Amino acid sequence: DRLGPRRLLSSMSVLCGISCLLFSSSTLLGMAQFSRFFMGFSGAFAFVGALKIAVLGFDSRTLGLLAGLTQGLGMLGAMLGLGVFAYVIALLGWRHTMLLIGVIILVIGLLIFCLIPKGSAFGFIGSFSGTSIMAKGASKSVSFLGSTGISFLGSTFFSVF
Repeated sequence: DRLGPRRLLSSMSVLCGISCLLFSSSTLLGMAQFSRFFMGFSGAFAFVGALKIAVLGFDSRTLGLLAGLTQGLGMLGAMLGLGVFAYVIALLGWRHTMLLIGVIILVIGLLIFCLIPKGSAFGFIGSFSGTSIMAKGASKSVSFLGSTGISFLGSTFFSVF
């Protein structure tokens, strides 16, 4: 909680993306194991980070739905990813596939950094549409829900990988 979801999720996304890049270029078993460890370590933060965004950015009545959607998308990604990545690996090879996954996760990390507000309090947030900054407790604007929703989906997508 001290770091906030912005720094934690974006840094873990970057670590996971770099680990994928290292894994794709590894020629030694030790390097592959090292990078695979950090892929798993950094990916472990995705689900909890998505829940933190759900708690901070959405109404408490929707927490169960958002937690279920996050878990469901993670399971769907595991189920569908097997077939999709088997095809992509057959087409590109496993090294280029891991390279592509690493680049995608780095982009997700950048998006998470840009879209999640600074700090752990979502009380004040600017909007993309240029409307005024909304205070916590005031009625939430569409831009607040949009930016928080995009951040939540980004961290959920990160948990799928």
